[in-house]
Amino acid sequence: MECDSSGYVTAGVLSQYDENGILRPCAYFSRKNTPAECNYAIHDKELLAVIRGLEEWDAELRSVEKFKVVTDHKNLEYFMKPRMLNERQVRWSLILGRYNMEILYRPADANDDRLRGRLIQVLKPTTSYYEEADKATGTIAMSTRIRALLAATQGNDQEDAPRQHDIENLWIQSVEKDPVYQEAREAVESQQRRFPAALQIKCSIAECKIKDQILYFRNRKWVPNYEPLRTSIIERIHGSVATGHPGREITYKMVARDFFWPGMSNDIRRYIRNCDTCGRTKPWRDGLQGLLKPLPVPEQIWKEISIDFIDGLPESDGKKSLMAVTDRLSKDVVFIPLANTETETVVQAFITYVVAYHWIPDAITSDRGTQHSPQQSIKWVLEGSDWID
Repeated sequence: MECDSSGYVTAGVLSQYDENGILRPCAYFSRKNTPAECNYAIHDKELLAVIRGLEEWDAELRSVEKFKVVTDHKNLEYFMKPRMLNERQVRWSLILGRYNMEILYRPADANDDRLRGRLIQVLKPTTSYYEEADKATGTIAMSTRIRALLAATQGNDQEDAPRQHDIENLWIQSVEKDPVYQEAREAVESQQRRFPAALQIKCSIAECKIKDQILYFRNRKWVPNYEPLRTSIIERIHGSVATGHPGREITYKMVARDFFWPGMSNDIRRYIRNCDTCGRTKPWRDGLQGLLKPLPVPEQIWKEISIDFIDGLPESDGKKSLMAVTDRLSKDVVFIPLANTETETVVQAFITYVVAYHWIPDAITSDRGTQHSPQQSIKWVLEGSDWID
């Protein structure tokens, strides 16, 4: 088990020798440190990575006779020897005592730190980085996963070179086909106080600038209104192998880091909703809905009915609503015109056109699925009538 820690994240890899004696990775883990853990001493941070690795692969490690823990912090080799420990280290020593392991030191230069190095680079808390992220996405602290995905995306420049070339060609075409973009760029170049009203641009012109003949808004490239170009940008970020088809929020923050256009959130939402890979591979996270329970079949006509209302009809003889009363057994329907759908009007019509001919039903089902017992139905009818003492 190889573990390592930085100021903001711990990571590890579990490996095993194959039949040819080659060490093969079996599993990986990484976890962001809490604000309190970020204040640990470097010795405790490195030991925290070991503890998290043991907890992550507890079943696998306790099932072997002995295993090795590789770390780039040499002081951990002497941790199992008698020494003065603080309370946190005492708790951790109890966890370490469960395993038959050997802690080995390997210099950091010999470790494969590509994953951790990316995380460190992205998580480095420089003021300029936070200010740029704040302007680009409206949030000061993006999540660790988003930043790691951004770093991974930047690392695939050689793989994405053909797609980048296609985007550049689409960009040239889009500028020629978007007159709004051209007028907005001219307004910024001429240092106007605001965009022309005819463009219907709600952004502040003071936050825009021109660099290499490209319009920028809050240090992000303003993408012209050209559907193939915008779709290609979203596809490149969302469909990258490194990002793995993230959700709408993460995709939006990754796109918004470098690009901007009005309605970008809606375009990303529509693209992800229609993404074929996401639709086929993303798990369904809703709970089981259970089986349908159909209503029982009535034993007699007009003993169980359903009621529905139709509103917004053209007015005729002062009536503009319709109450449809359906017998659930015979499927007979009585359409009753109503002036309104208030309780008194509905009850009077129900008594006149239903109760007078078929008496009080045993159960009433509305379009919202609410069922009334016979007692509730009788009470509802009798309380609304004015001919009962």
